[in-house]
Amino acid sequence: LDLQHKKQVQQLEDMFTSSQLEGQEMKKDLERRLEEVLSKFEQSQTLIKSYQLASKNDEIEKNDNTFESALASSQSDLKIQPVELKVEKSAKKQSPFQRRKAFVSQKSKT
Repeated sequence: LDLQHKKQVQQLEDMFTSSQLEGQEMKKDLERRLEEVLSKFEQSQTLIKSYQLASKNDEIEKNDNTFESALASSQSDLKIQPVELKVEKSAKKQSPFQRRKAFVSQKSKT
């Protein structure tokens, strides 16, 4: 009876040890998987950030291009119109007194 008892205790100890080892292996496997998931998550976060930056840069570039094309089209709309200046001599001559009077009245308006 004692021998049978010892055998059962030994079997239970062996099962306990093997289940402990199995548990440790499972724990290591889960830790390794967790590390993989975390690293993939970090990579995806980095990718998301780079895509966000790229889309912002694209938006800025589009805005720049829109502005530049609007500027170019407005510049092409602007055409320099020739202006003719004619200096005509007055037929009547003004006396210095009249010129002074006109100058003073012009000054007082401003």
